[in-house]
Amino acid sequence: GSYIRADETTVQVMKSDRKATQKSYMWLYMTGGSENQSLVYEYQPTRHGEHAAKFLKGFQGYLQTDAYKGYNEVTSQEGIVSVGCWAHGRRNFVDVVNLGGRHGKAAEALTIIQKLYAIEDQAKAQKLMPDKLKEWRQEKAKPILEKFKVWLEELKPKVPPKSPLYKAISYTINHWPQLTCYLEDGRLDIDNNAGERAITPFVIGRKNWVFMGN
Repeated sequence: GSYIRADETTVQVMKSDRKATQKSYMWLYMTGGSENQSLVYEYQPTRHGEHAAKFLKGFQGYLQTDAYKGYNEVTSQEGIVSVGCWAHGRRNFVDVVNLGGRHGKAAEALTIIQKLYAIEDQAKAQKLMPDKLKEWRQEKAKPILEKFKVWLEELKPKVPPKSPLYKAISYTINHWPQLTCYLEDGRLDIDNNAGERAITPFVIGRKNWVFMGN
């Protein structure tokens, strides 16, 4: 396909050519969209981006991730477009609110992001096809995003550089092209939650089986 999601999570493997205490990684690659969906889980001893580059060699299209820099080895290649994840962008502002900023700028940002998700919910309710969904997003979401970016850029200089809010704003602005890429193609999702759900068994497994033998 031309739309792939990717994610990775830590696992501990006892019998390998590395120390048993070292972290290893389970990588997930999942076709995007709802048709002909498939998943591949691939064990690798490290989180180096070279593993993704090797697995996706020859791939052309959209790659949706959480903006982990290791994927730059893939998205820097010609013919591959990096797609961001608003769930991660949103999470940074949630962290600020949880620290006590329930009525501050982080809460305002969450309200704006929630509007983007409401637009997606409305589209799903209408069962819009990809071409119509693109039109819907261009009409409904794009104006909100344009105003949001201006708001963030004006707010950033007023926020302490080492604060959690500054981190949240910086992440959003720095990854803006990736976060708004979903506007370009109705096949793309606003976030990578489907990929995160697909790798959850290994996240839960870490707590249950603790480690893998080999």
